[in-house]
Amino acid sequence: MPEEVEKQVTERRKRNTAFERKIKDISKDDVRVAVIGTILSIDKQSFVFDIEDPSGQLTVLAPNEESLKNLSTGGVVRVIGIVLPFDEGFELRAELIQDFKELSRELFPILHELI
Repeated sequence: MPEEVEKQVTERRKRNTAFERKIKDISKDDVRVAVIGTILSIDKQSFVFDIEDPSGQLTVLAPNEESLKNLSTGGVVRVIGIVLPFDEGFELRAELIQDFKELSRELFPILHELI
């Protein structure tokens, strides 16, 4: 593979860093973020779910039905995704959804403050 083509392929694979954020601190200037929150609701037909952390709420667009399979209301997840701004705020298009159900309810506020 010519060196220039290899460089282009490598550059396309490189992603923006996902910065850990509290929901209230996500801005339209953010490209890729990671948030931890409690699941408020799940719409498995439209692949959408809502989460909250102590600072606010966020709508997450899941990539597919499979990614919602093991999630349930009240569970804790970490979502890494792309910020999608719109007029009244933003949503998050999930790239990765991690189940944090083993995270202690007592430790969640402490973890939130560390972020």
